[in-house]
Amino acid sequence: MSQSAYTDDLPVAIEGMLADSSQTKDVLSLNNKDTLVFIGKFVAKGTLDNEIIHPAAATDITDVKKARGVVLHSHANESIAGSAAPSYAIQRSVPVLAKGRMWVVFEDAPSVLVQPSVRFAGVGQAGAFRNTPVGGETALLPDAKVLAVAAGNFALIQIDL
Repeated sequence: MSQSAYTDDLPVAIEGMLADSSQTKDVLSLNNKDTLVFIGKFVAKGTLDNEIIHPAAATDITDVKKARGVVLHSHANESIAGSAAPSYAIQRSVPVLAKGRMWVVFEDAPSVLVQPSVRFAGVGQAGAFRNTPVGGETALLPDAKVLAVAAGNFALIQIDL
């Protein structure tokens, strides 16, 4: 039987999705040695050079030697059952976008051309994006901006770490 009805209220993207197939992107393959990492969230350098963690201090976001990028979605990844959000299990190879465009979900309503801030403390998931900075809890992400917004607090961001 053919489909006779459909809905057009599908989301514009999924969290952590690459925005396009541009050649100007840099995707790193890193390891989450001791912790879950959540898709679409910012990560920083862990103890080892190839290890990632969610940020725990402002310098994890603002220091170019510590900042790594944003965790990409991969259909090859099976998310952890019972996890609060889509994530990569411990001891997995994790794709991290260091340069390029991708879709993320903001904690608050995003605005076009705003430099996003990233949560490192306070209530909420470390590594989450915000439009409005919160003193002592977020830091502005260098060389990043919001290019477009969509329903559900989705934002197309561009980063260049």
